[in-house]
Amino acid sequence: RSPRPARWSPWVRLLRLRTRPVAYACAVPEAARLAHDAFDGVRPVDAVAVRARPGTGAGSQEWADAVFRDPPRWVLALLLLREALVGLIGVERAGREAFDTVRSRPGEVLLGADSGHLDFRASVLVDTDDGRETVTLTTVVRLHNRRGRLYWAVVRPLHPLVVRAMLGRAAHRLAHRAWTARLGTPVGHEG
Repeated sequence: RSPRPARWSPWVRLLRLRTRPVAYACAVPEAARLAHDAFDGVRPVDAVAVRARPGTGAGSQEWADAVFRDPPRWVLALLLLREALVGLIGVERAGREAFDTVRSRPGEVLLGADSGHLDFRASVLVDTDDGRETVTLTTVVRLHNRRGRLYWAVVRPLHPLVVRAMLGRAAHRLAHRAWTARLGTPVGHEG
């Protein structure tokens, strides 16, 4: 019978919460070439960045997968609500392929999908400056028609909050994964 995992005290849980990586709004980096070249004549909408913890060691595709394949539960609930409601305004459902990789280059991947109402791209750029990794998620949206403008008017106010939450969670998850890999076994577990 294996022992129960050790439980952190409330004090340790508070300290861990306070030291979680925090995503923040930033200017679109010049190095995000795939974002800048995503659509002719369309500028990126916004950019959100997070400082990766030392030793995370994840590439741009790993970051993209961590951001888009494992969102926070409340973001997943919003995405499910979106899927249920978009038919009311004549917008097709996105599905899992909405976050497929479209293009890549060293240090950056571009994800996205094209729809009848809008096309969107999300660039994930991993940039090392002064020995510290910064990961920037840049969003580019090309609107096609009235449905696209209506959809974006509803989504736009929530978009920065959602992206910051997704990027912050990915930073936390990847740092934790790297930490447990260095230890060999999770804390409180025996191999």
